Amino acid sequence: MQNQNLPQFQFDITIHKDFLKHKIIQLFETLPGNKQLILSQRVLQLLKLSIENKVLLENGVKKTLQIETLYQIESDITQIFIIIPPKQDLIKKISKLIKTANGPNNIYQLVFWPQRNLIAKELLEQEGVLSSVEIMDFSFDLIPLDQDVLSLEMPDAFRDVVVEQDFSIYTHVADSINRIQLLMGNIPNIYCKGDGAKMVYDIIKVESSELDQDQDSQEVESLIIYDRSIDLITPMLTQLVYEGLVDEQFGINGNLVSLQKKIFGKEGQEGEQYQTVQMSLDKDPLIYNVRGLQPDKFQRQLQIQIKANSGQEAARIKAEQDSNLRHLNISGKIADNIRTISFYKMLSLEQGIINGDKSDKALDYIEAMIQSEIDLNKVVRLLTLRTLVDGGLKQKPYDYMRREIIHVYGFKTIAFLNNLQKAGMVYKSDPKQLFFKLQESFKLLNLNVRSDETDPKDPAYTYGGHYPLIARLTEKIFEKESWKPFKAQMQLINGFQLEPDRPARLNVPGKKPIVIVYMLGGVTYGEIAALRLLGKQFNKEIIICTTSLTNGTKLIQSLRERI
Repeated sequence: MQNQNLPQFQFDITIHKDFLKHKIIQLFETLPGNKQLILSQRVLQLLKLSIENKVLLENGVKKTLQIETLYQIESDITQIFIIIPPKQDLIKKISKLIKTANGPNNIYQLVFWPQRNLIAKELLEQEGVLSSVEIMDFSFDLIPLDQDVLSLEMPDAFRDVVVEQDFSIYTHVADSINRIQLLMGNIPNIYCKGDGAKMVYDIIKVESSELDQDQDSQEVESLIIYDRSIDLITPMLTQLVYEGLVDEQFGINGNLVSLQKKIFGKEGQEGEQYQTVQMSLDKDPLIYNVRGLQPDKFQRQLQIQIKANSGQEAARIKAEQDSNLRHLNISGKIADNIRTISFYKMLSLEQGIINGDKSDKALDYIEAMIQSEIDLNKVVRLLTLRTLVDGGLKQKPYDYMRREIIHVYGFKTIAFLNNLQKAGMVYKSDPKQLFFKLQESFKLLNLNVRSDETDPKDPAYTYGGHYPLIARLTEKIFEKESWKPFKAQMQLINGFQLEPDRPARLNVPGKKPIVIVYMLGGVTYGEIAALRLLGKQFNKEIIICTTSLTNGTKLIQSLRERI
């Protein structure tokens, strides 16, 4: 499907796709010949995003199995390639499978994604299989999820940093940035906000000195690196644009979302009740017109697109009609969900909190949710928002909420609550209310935003009036090329800050300057939509890179206890 209304990007993700494919092929070439592939569910998803199945077959992969549902290694193919994250449960399971396998001639290549940790080798030795496997590490690098979005797809990055104090993610980020610089030249302007951004910047400078690259980029004007920790409030709010609502309600992994077939009016066979939809412009160009719209408008836009198809060539009509109907079905399910009392109540409480409601309505509702044993992630998400906006919970409500959560959801939640405290998300403190100073200083609240905009321009539209902080900071760079004029406001945001002394401006006739915004710890679809609106306003081509696509529930889930 070709769509003349789609933007044309100068940043060529094809290069990154080809690099990733070549990297995966090289990995499989370390074990020549026919092989069977054993993967974790997460790695299997990444492989689907990175390479076609026919390329796997061409490189000797005759069988692909998922470790979570595997009970025995068949020995019909003796070369066995295993790719898993270094998690204790998976290492123990693969060790058991290797020990009980019948093939004495089996050759095992064990690959840890993104890399082995301290306990991986020790566990293999304890399980008695260390001598049976050849160990390697493998990182997928940046995976293009859309024309303007690339992700390392490391959803545990936030947890690894704030809970485990494992900073290895910053090396992966720096490596990915330096690969971009190798391809496109040194980026003349680098901005950083947040302590994680500083670590990445330091690694970039060390690695850059070792690279054979002395040309400045003529396409990429700026790199802006943000640490998720500078704004944990935005992810806790409900995203109100189409892509964000799909993620909130169904969960997008990479750019793939698994949906029940009955949403599309289909009946699946047993074990086949789900259909996978890919949310990207190259696979589904029609999503471009609706992905950044709120519910009041995206269904109407889809209906307009269906009518507009008349008079076009038959093949294109069929493909576009299928796409429109698919998204109409999805948006219909979303519309049903957002009409529920529970959705409306949660949204109104969120809006009340960021609008300055200092009553106990939110805490009373959280208490009611706990007593009703509502999904703990939803409970904690609202509690986190209340804590962050207030700058902490007072001793009495903090102790009460903690006690009630442990009583209702079990002692296993103690470690989870401790992790939330380590992450600075739910903690006790005398409320400081710094958020409202930040909100006022940066004008992060626009109560006049309309949900029925057909051509929204205000980034606050994406969250129903809340302007995502990273979008506002990016806007300030576009306006002034610096954060220096906003020194007092910037001091309200914790963490390291860096900007060029004399920013260089690219001016290539007929080309938009490319600006790369790199978000450490995850970026939301709402924030992406806000950055896209900024790109239109300032005539910049904004490319979003991140460690993963996230939302409040995903961030909170990453802090839950690991088995």
